Amino acid sequence: MKIPLLFFAAAAAFSLGAADFDLGNYIRSRCRAGEREIVLPDGELRCRGTVELGREFRDLTIRGGRNTTLVCTNLVDLFYLNGCSRVTMRDFTVDYDPLPFTQGTITAIDRAKKVIRYRLHAGYPRLEKRYLVHHPLFFGKQTRTMKYDRIWSHCRDNRMLSPEEGELQMVQIQPNLEVGDFVVLNYRPGCIMKIRGMSDSLKFENLTFYSSPGGGIFARRTRGRHEIRNCRMVRGPRPAEASEERLLSLSADGINYATSRQGPLIEGNEIAFIGDDSVNLHGSPLRVVRREKESFLAVVGYRPTEYTELIQPGDEMRLLAKENFAVLGTARVRKVEIAEDLPGLDRKLFGLAQPPPEYITYRITVDGPLPEPGTLVDFPAINSPGFLIRNNYFHDHRARGLRIMAYRGLIENNRIERLENAAISIGPEYAYWQEGGWVNGVTVRGNRIEAVGLNGSAYSRFGYSLGAICTFVRNEGRAVFYPGNRNVRIEDNLIRNCTLAGIYLLASDGATVRGNTIIDVNRGTAPGIGGNYGIRYEAVPIGTFCAENSTIHDNEVKP
Repeated sequence: MKIPLLFFAAAAAFSLGAADFDLGNYIRSRCRAGEREIVLPDGELRCRGTVELGREFRDLTIRGGRNTTLVCTNLVDLFYLNGCSRVTMRDFTVDYDPLPFTQGTITAIDRAKKVIRYRLHAGYPRLEKRYLVHHPLFFGKQTRTMKYDRIWSHCRDNRMLSPEEGELQMVQIQPNLEVGDFVVLNYRPGCIMKIRGMSDSLKFENLTFYSSPGGGIFARRTRGRHEIRNCRMVRGPRPAEASEERLLSLSADGINYATSRQGPLIEGNEIAFIGDDSVNLHGSPLRVVRREKESFLAVVGYRPTEYTELIQPGDEMRLLAKENFAVLGTARVRKVEIAEDLPGLDRKLFGLAQPPPEYITYRITVDGPLPEPGTLVDFPAINSPGFLIRNNYFHDHRARGLRIMAYRGLIENNRIERLENAAISIGPEYAYWQEGGWVNGVTVRGNRIEAVGLNGSAYSRFGYSLGAICTFVRNEGRAVFYPGNRNVRIEDNLIRNCTLAGIYLLASDGATVRGNTIIDVNRGTAPGIGGNYGIRYEAVPIGTFCAENSTIHDNEVKP
């Protein structure tokens, strides 16, 4: 009897038992057999990750069967989409075992010594090095949501006392934290969907993510419209033999696109209880290290080679000033090529947040003025432009809802609730994170926002995104603000119960604010809000600072 090839492939995939399903081999074998829609087996599939889909994977759908759940047994990226095109992922669930976080109950608080002691919940990972992080998340024992106060908790050290018990040494402790409240310690080295290599026109539909050792969908250096529809990034079921329900879902951002030729379509999703922003769209400015006759050398961390394909002849390049990142001039790209590395460069040139272990050097030839060494340049065409974010529900998580540094986009009919910081912030993080850039032509319309900016850090002297919906820039120090965010429209939104302004325009030019309803805002009280950056904040429903040519009319304000 002749036995089909796919029988042997399926047998090989399962040959090591349920704990070792070979997901990569299963997909590759069916692709080689000519299948354009690959259906995953039913039920729970325990796999090791990472599954790479390279340039040979095109015009392909990978979908779940009946109740398909992929459980990754290593804390690594589950999928690495590296140059694939027109691939659709749909109809399956992702979880991790072990979980990329652990959680416990606060058993003692010594405010004089600034020490918090905790004991882990049964059924969650025991303490080891990867969980001894310095960014604990605190949850209320009654609400089981993230707990905030006007003074925010800031951790200096996390020490293991036993596999079940640990101690946090704090810089400061929020006043409302109590014995019996919960703590989460999350590990974040990767993501579920890692996208690189100029991957083109991908779709993610009807996916559920219960946990991740980092983010959900993280893309760098892509092209074409990527679509993320009807996905849920939410807390998963209680683990076997666990004493408490889960407190966290993903450890970092839900959706993060950077240095992409086109921004994504994000529609009909729910993102909740994650460890960072729901959506972050940005570009990556390049640091100039040498000036030549008609070209210059710039460096990029982590040695990505796609910039020769990513930045195209004719693209606009902006020359940015130091400190306030004013646009000093523009040029047109003629050529981008990989150059010989310059030895001994300070890794902090690539951003203070996470200096990379290695870098690559590019020679960029332009028509127009050349930038000075030590400055940044950015390229609007790769700042994830043309995005669309509509009809989503973002709630109950750390950081901001939408952190938008991309241009020419629409944010429409979203519901955003109970966040640590701003609901929608529009503008660049050139300093520290070295993410860009200046925004032009973004419309924010018909969104419903409630109870955001809850943590004291949002309305402190360190704050710079100072409204539920706001334009902003992160400068270096107290540099004079440049109005680089252009032609932003904020209209017909409902905003209520927020600690800061309903709408705040910082570093903007030509913004329109009309038809918004703002109820019960500026509930946060602290001296010198934004003062660390030289902002003079006034507690008004719609505020402005260094904002030029603004049109503000027909907005309704209620107490």
